[in-house]
Amino acid sequence: FSGDAPNGDTGTVSFKTGDSVNGTAGDVWFAVGSSTMGKTVAQNGTLGGNVIITSGEVKDTQSVGGMVAITGGLGSSTDEWDGGDGGAVVITGGEALGGNSTIDFGGDVRMYGGRAMSSYGGNIEVISGEGVATSSGSVIMGTADSGG
Repeated sequence: FSGDAPNGDTGTVSFKTGDSVNGTAGDVWFAVGSSTMGKTVAQNGTLGGNVIITSGEVKDTQSVGGMVAITGGLGSSTDEWDGGDGGAVVITGGEALGGNSTIDFGGDVRMYGGRAMSSYGGNIEVISGEGVATSSGSVIMGTADSGG
């Protein structure tokens, strides 16, 4: 936690594992514990805890709010036989184990462009990866088959 600063910059909060020379650098996990009872929703179910990542607000003129960037790891080996591969970024909606085929849905994955009061809203870009020596990756969009 970084404190408030009425006349200057606030501190930085940083989470980083140590470097490893002859092993694997450690993981960083953010996780919320499981819920048995707690806050409830209208259908009398219990809500699980959320993980919310929000970048910084800025109030000055001619300014831009902070960015949230999620980037897969760099595979930096340049070995020509089997060099490093870039790490994937996976965003997955939550699995639903409920037995009601009408109301127990899997979690959605939603992407929204940013709202603009006076100009155009933010774009949603889905762009495949560049293949420097070959073709670029595919953009694949589709729906899963239904169960019935």
